[in-house]
Amino acid sequence: MIRRLVYLAQLGRVGMAPVTISVPILGAFTLGAPLTSLEIFGLGGIGLCAHLFGFALNDLIDQPLDRTVPIRQGHPLVSGRLSQLEVWVFTLIQVPLALGVYYFTGGHGAGLGILCLSVGLSAVYNLGSKRGPLPRFLAEAALAISVGLLCSSGALLKSAQLLPSSIAFSLTLTLVLLLLNSVPSGLKDLKTDSAYGAVSFVQTVGSRMLDADRMFISRELRLYSAILQGAISIGLLYLLALLHPGWLVGVLTCILALYAALHLRLILSLRSFTALRRSLPLLNGYYNYAALALVVIIPMPLMLKALYALLVLALLLIPWQLSWRMWRNRHRT
Repeated sequence: MIRRLVYLAQLGRVGMAPVTISVPILGAFTLGAPLTSLEIFGLGGIGLCAHLFGFALNDLIDQPLDRTVPIRQGHPLVSGRLSQLEVWVFTLIQVPLALGVYYFTGGHGAGLGILCLSVGLSAVYNLGSKRGPLPRFLAEAALAISVGLLCSSGALLKSAQLLPSSIAFSLTLTLVLLLLNSVPSGLKDLKTDSAYGAVSFVQTVGSRMLDADRMFISRELRLYSAILQGAISIGLLYLLALLHPGWLVGVLTCILALYAALHLRLILSLRSFTALRRSLPLLNGYYNYAALALVVIIPMPLMLKALYALLVLALLLIPWQLSWRMWRNRHRT
């Protein structure tokens, strides 16, 4: 039984779950009011269900491709450690679980409807992100909007209607996810997708592998990335002006947004796929997400504030650690 749970946790990428868990919680904090322990745990549970549903469904849909990819042979579904029936039950049960938790935590009406729409758009993304007739941008947008709606459902747990702060926060989060999933995430999978016949968004706008390591990143992808990062920065500035979280939070938010933009520029300037993977391509998304979370840090309980403070500190130290490592390696040689 314990081994089965370990396999299901591997299937659902539990190690990546904290970000998704926090999405509806942050949505509720956009109202500027504190949350009870029940509301925090309830919203966190909803985020966990959404996370497990999305990743497990992705593996079910990608199973025919994963069977041909050597590095995926140890996956619990591909290797047969979990049956398709087990994974389908595990995946589908997340939907009534999320809706039930939301209802018993106090959510109803519009919030339940938005949560259902979020789940539906997550399924659309998984069905059309790398194959099928749906334009790849629409698939990427479906996932981003799904996460934005998940955030809005958190706000609607505490309010009968969405406030301007909640709408702006959810829209900015949607842009963060759209950029992260369509560009850095797409680029890090470019070699595998090219080798095994999958077609991602970055490929549809002209980016491609030139040989085993060299890659070409199109001008269209650079322009698209710059527009999205610029829109995210505008959203962050608007939220700072709207919520007034204090000068220290404002400074840290702007620094993180700057780090996100610089890291994005870095990965778009690379020509080596190996160098791209070493540059931690998803770091752009973490910088943007941490900046967004800081905007609503004031109503958080002390424990959550401490956790986000540690996250921000770790993110700010990463470039300095990488610079120190590069300097040390250079002087050793």
